[in-house]
Amino acid sequence: MELEIAPCGNHQLYPDIPRNGTFKGSRFLIVNSNSLLLAEQIPFKRGIVMKKNSKQIFKKKWYLFMLPIIFPIIVSQFIRLPFGNWTIGGEDSWVSFFGSYLGGIIGGLITLYVFKKTIDNQSEIEKRLRSEQEELRKLSIRPYFTARIVHSIDHNEYVFETAYLPLTEEIFEAAEDISFIKLENVGMGNAVGIKFYADAGYYMEMGLDPVALKVGGSMVVHLNVLGKLDGDIFTMKLRYTDLLGNPYNQVIKLLKQQGKILVLSVSEPIPIKEFGMKIE
Repeated sequence: MELEIAPCGNHQLYPDIPRNGTFKGSRFLIVNSNSLLLAEQIPFKRGIVMKKNSKQIFKKKWYLFMLPIIFPIIVSQFIRLPFGNWTIGGEDSWVSFFGSYLGGIIGGLITLYVFKKTIDNQSEIEKRLRSEQEELRKLSIRPYFTARIVHSIDHNEYVFETAYLPLTEEIFEAAEDISFIKLENVGMGNAVGIKFYADAGYYMEMGLDPVALKVGGSMVVHLNVLGKLDGDIFTMKLRYTDLLGNPYNQVIKLLKQQGKILVLSVSEPIPIKEFGMKIE
């Protein structure tokens, strides 16, 4: 049987792995399907630090950049004063000197500008590479569920008794509908702490604690739906984490039609942080 059940009692599964494991999600990297490697994740910020330092240096030492420009102007006015034999060189000599001097300053400023742009571009490239690597890392361990209605059940598969119930008793007058939904993890990583959530005004009741499902594993949910009329469209939401503790949502859209429950669609796994939601 491909199903792996990870009972957790009263322990919280976000972002920790169930209690029969011994590791925290944010401190582990996957080595292979059977082992994990402890690793601290230290972001690489060299380009950002260099850019920050260059701005701080300019703010604190701005007079060092202004002095080479102001100093020749002061000297050019100083030599015009009548000091007799103390004046060194003629105006032609000083014009030649200032030309070379200013040329060197302009060249230095251009070099400094090119260096700064190079650092900025390098920082942007490194930031983009880190973002792409992080996304690839998440994709390499992200679970992905498919859902379909089944009419026959393999004797080796465990069936999870689940009820989709209204919060108010007045809706109980609608007929009861029972269906078997097979969920399969076709993603790249194991799903941990799987929980089910209903639409507003309803709740889901399960007889077991949250479960874990490995890659390629499947589970059958015996869904007992109350309070839905023919033609009603409703959703069953899955919430789980990967092995690094990143939480995801998947939404299964269901339809009640002629006394049967049909699966209309299954969304892609979406990180919960994109919804601005919090895991308690």
